[in-house]
Amino acid sequence: MTGYEMIRGFAPMIREVVRTKRMPPWHADPHYGSFIGERSMSDEDARMLVHWIEAGAPRGNGPDPLTAVRPNTTEWTLGKPDLIVEVPAFEVPATGVVNYQYPRAANPLGHDAWIRAVEILPGNRSIVHHVLVGLDDPGNGSQRAIRGQIGELGGYAPGKNAVPYPADSGILLRKEAGFRFQMHYTPNGKTATDVTRVGLFFYDKPPRHAMHMTLMLDTTLSIPANTKAYKAKLEHVFDRDIVLYSVLPHAHLRGRAARFTAIYPDGRQEILLSVPKYDFNWQTTYALDPPKPIPAGTRIVLDMTWDNSAQNPANPDPNRVVHWGEQTWDEMNVGWMRYRYAEEDEPGPSAQEGGSEVGSR
Repeated sequence: MTGYEMIRGFAPMIREVVRTKRMPPWHADPHYGSFIGERSMSDEDARMLVHWIEAGAPRGNGPDPLTAVRPNTTEWTLGKPDLIVEVPAFEVPATGVVNYQYPRAANPLGHDAWIRAVEILPGNRSIVHHVLVGLDDPGNGSQRAIRGQIGELGGYAPGKNAVPYPADSGILLRKEAGFRFQMHYTPNGKTATDVTRVGLFFYDKPPRHAMHMTLMLDTTLSIPANTKAYKAKLEHVFDRDIVLYSVLPHAHLRGRAARFTAIYPDGRQEILLSVPKYDFNWQTTYALDPPKPIPAGTRIVLDMTWDNSAQNPANPDPNRVVHWGEQTWDEMNVGWMRYRYAEEDEPGPSAQEGGSEVGSR
């Protein structure tokens, strides 16, 4: 969108994607919840844009404001990181399938630090499908492997990068802890090497709240062949009062709908997020606005629907029974939630809840 002539040339396509609601890319049902950074377009704005295009996209008077826009050329969008960690170099073959990689990196700090934000820069964007960054913390016992693979610190996917945490909250990086990454590479026809970098931004003093993350998942997922609407549920019960900041549903190419529902101890139900037309191409984290207080005993239910039929144009093979798997032609059933404990006024160790080993995105 560098100028009026460019916009006019693409006007028929803009009209088509706006009318079919493929753009702007926002999939939350407006009837449920409010979210930070909503990309939705109001019916009034969509109507105005479509009518302008159908009138021939006439140019207004005066200078073209688009010509004054300059791209952001800064390497790090959040500024210079306090610490940059390199993911070990990995050579991706020209063809074939590359299994998820789980490399580790040491922590050069000799002291504890509270992380306030993370930014991930792929070394070669043409072969990096996604990145998850977690902690490799020997002091966390049985949770060590989990924390290293659920993207506790943050994640990268095309169009998604910097992850600042909510104000006055953070995640503790203990001096004994290192980093573990989940790397998903996709060959593109040429042998290539990737060295992804992770920038960490620290607080000068401990924040008021420690952020936590939990996930729901089901690795026994099995979707019958030629099934139009296969449904499954995931559930998690919070045993302490929390403040819920964000939710993220995740499936692959057959994913078609997702809904997070809170079932409170008194039996009342509230839909926190409904995604009636899930789109694998847009891995959106839905940040609640404002964050939602959730009392102890509340059950969070994630209802997911998949379309494994020939009517799904993204379906790699409708005749196949689809099981849980890391690659996009397999499927997943995952829900992330980021929160803090309601009674926590001072941060403590950011112990995470979770399940077994999981791939994502």
